[in-house]
Amino acid sequence: MSIIWKGVNDTGKNWRHVYKLTFLGIDLGLTVLEYLVANGSERVIDEIKEHSYQITTLSEFEYIDRTGRDQENNVRKKSQSLVALVNDKEKIQEVREKAVAN
Repeated sequence: MSIIWKGVNDTGKNWRHVYKLTFLGIDLGLTVLEYLVANGSERVIDEIKEHSYQITTLSEFEYIDRTGRDQENNVRKKSQSLVALVNDKEKIQEVREKAVAN
């Protein structure tokens, strides 16, 4: 989890670390946190709630590449979605039930 939080706190040109951190061939970051809400222990959900401020700040994440393209729309949307998810017990239950069914 400490590696995930380190990746989530990355900035600028390292936007891929935030969205889908690749570390030793393992994808981490918001994508993994979203997966852990659906498939992980209840403790993971509690830890995500504890770090919700860090995730919320990503809703303002910006990085414009050399060509002038905004590369961070996915980070902003996923961070907002993740915070909304962990704050909605019914939605968490729905996501976890769907994960079990799959």
